[in-house]
Amino acid sequence: MITLGPRRRPVASARSRAQIPIGKRVRRYYVFIRVRYLLDRAGLIAILSAAIILSASGTAYYYQQRLQDANNQISHLQNQVDRLRSDVDKLKRSSTSVTANPCAAPSNSSNTYGANFQGTEYWAQNVTFTDVNQQITLAGVQFATVSFSDSSVSHLENGQCVSVNSPTTQASIQVKITFTGGYSETLSFSYKGGLQSEQSSLTTQLHPRAGLLWQPGESYLILLVSKT
Repeated sequence: MITLGPRRRPVASARSRAQIPIGKRVRRYYVFIRVRYLLDRAGLIAILSAAIILSASGTAYYYQQRLQDANNQISHLQNQVDRLRSDVDKLKRSSTSVTANPCAAPSNSSNTYGANFQGTEYWAQNVTFTDVNQQITLAGVQFATVSFSDSSVSHLENGQCVSVNSPTTQASIQVKITFTGGYSETLSFSYKGGLQSEQSSLTTQLHPRAGLLWQPGESYLILLVSKT
C-alpha cells in the first residue's frame, strides 16, 4: 500500500506573478490601500468619539460641581438672610417690648377652640391682657394691644406695684387686628366694672372676620376669628 502525504498547493513563482496583468495588480493594491484607509479612519473615529465622550463627561461633571457649589452658596446666603431677619425681628420686639406698666405680668391665653357667636362659627381663644404691646396670633390673625387700662391689674403707683379691685371700675382696651396681607383695624371697648351684658366688637372685614368678646363676670377677653 502506498500512503500519500498531504497535498501541497502549488506556489506561484515570480514568473507566474509577473504574468498577472498590471491593471489587476493595481486594482488589488488600491483595494488594499482603501481597506487600510477605512480601518485607520474607523480607528481614528473611535478614538475621537471616546475622547469626545470623556471630554463631555468631564465637562458635565465640572458644571455639576459648579452647580452644587452655587446651590451651597445660595443655601448659605439664605441662612444668613434668615438669621438677619430673626435679628431684625428681635430688635423690633425689644424696641416695642418696653411696657407702660413695669408691674404687669405677661398675658396668658387658653388653647384655641371652636365657638358660635351670633350665628357664625369662629375660632376662639380666651386671653388675659395685662399691658400694651402684647400680641396674640389666632388662625393667622394678629391681635396686639395698643392701649390698656385696668386698675385690677398690678400697676405702678407711688413707686409701688398695687392693684385695685373695684366692682364699679371698668377696664378699657384698644386692640389692633392685622389680617394676612397687612390689612388692619383697631377695635376698642370697655368691660368689667359691674357691666351685666355681653360686650363685643367686630371688624368690618368679613372673610375672615375678627373681634373681641367679653362675658360678664370674666376677667379675660375672648378673641374671635371666623372660620370662613
